[in-house]
Amino acid sequence: MLSQIKHPAALHNPQFYKNESRRFSNHQTPRFIKCFREDFSHIHLPRGTIEDVQALAREAGSDLISVDRRIVPEKISLQFRGTLSPEQDVAMKSVLAHDMGMLVAPPGAGKTVMGCFAAAQRGVPTLVLGDRKPLLEQWRKQIMALLGLVSRQIGQVGGGRDRQSGVVDLATIQSLARRDDLPVFANAWQMRRFIPQAQMSLIAFKGTERVHIFDRRDVRDDLLTQFKEAINFIEKHLNVRSEIKGLDREDIYEIPLAALREAVVNALMHRDYSITGTQVSVDIFDDRVEITNPGGLPNGLPRKSFGTVSVRRNELIADLFSRLHKVERAGTGIQRMKEVLAAAGLKAPEFETDGFFRTIFFRSPEFAKATARQNGGSQKSSQKIVEFIAQSPEITIDELAAKLRISSRAVKKHLSNLKKGGRIQRIGPDKGGHWKISGHA
Repeated sequence: MLSQIKHPAALHNPQFYKNESRRFSNHQTPRFIKCFREDFSHIHLPRGTIEDVQALAREAGSDLISVDRRIVPEKISLQFRGTLSPEQDVAMKSVLAHDMGMLVAPPGAGKTVMGCFAAAQRGVPTLVLGDRKPLLEQWRKQIMALLGLVSRQIGQVGGGRDRQSGVVDLATIQSLARRDDLPVFANAWQMRRFIPQAQMSLIAFKGTERVHIFDRRDVRDDLLTQFKEAINFIEKHLNVRSEIKGLDREDIYEIPLAALREAVVNALMHRDYSITGTQVSVDIFDDRVEITNPGGLPNGLPRKSFGTVSVRRNELIADLFSRLHKVERAGTGIQRMKEVLAAAGLKAPEFETDGFFRTIFFRSPEFAKATARQNGGSQKSSQKIVEFIAQSPEITIDELAAKLRISSRAVKKHLSNLKKGGRIQRIGPDKGGHWKISGHA
């Protein structure tokens, strides 16, 4: 039965038979092109095979239970202002009778007209892909004429533009092949329209319980932005100390950022995006950091195999992060987290996998005390800088570094913090200017 189910998703490879007829080698040419994928518990079939599978089930005397988990996009209102020819009307009735389909027509058949009609009938956000900028401009003119949209209501990516409307958008096929454009489309289409639950909450609590919130940020953007915002939030609320190595300063966080980045990426890659009303969360407490995603372990992955066997719940998202060099595809993330923490002399993270997947990192009280002592010294340095500026407003960074016996880079950081805090201002250029203490003439 399993082989029969796979059959509709396997196609004869014409290249194989072409090579065979010419007596060429078929050493690396498969006889069949497989369009399905298997994992521990599922056979993943492409769209368009459901009717064949249902027929196989009936022949075997079984009833196939079908559950549609596709995300229903938000409806939009579009009105078609044109008129279809009899041939176009027949073609559209045939296409729109199904959830999905393909229309193949020769030049001059009015494909843009039929496309605008289909967009109005479907009433969902529409993306038009073209291979050339002139073709997109042709679509833009037809959309404006046939759907009554003005130019600013039509988004475009590629061809010198980068703006999405979420109503009708145009894009060059080449733009989708560029690495940096993928998160943009995840933002405009999948995140905001199709998967509104794909968001992240970042919360810092005072104490060790979920009671007193002193900082919060909700991120409703593309996955790459969610990742970056999460890391920035974590850096903001973790203790950090600095070590001077030669001429450079190295910031050392109480929990290695490499392990935290791995956990955040895992949460975004492996969450179950079909569970509405949920979100990925990063919660920071006085004694721990928790990173949680909906979905628990993927179906078919036993708890004992966790961390040793790689099962990607969301293949496309995993591939995206891999191409952005945020994660390896070898399934070694859990082990790397443990190794990084062990190298830092920290306790291994704990994992909870019931319904939600939660990674728990433990903070170090000793690190917090050492950081407090170091920050005390940092505050003294900042105060001394203010005093030196009060005595000599034209003092240079190198002169401050010599007086404080710290690096120029450290002085620049102190000055930056003092400027952000509103305690000092820089008047004029770097050369020839001077410092001004707030409240002083």
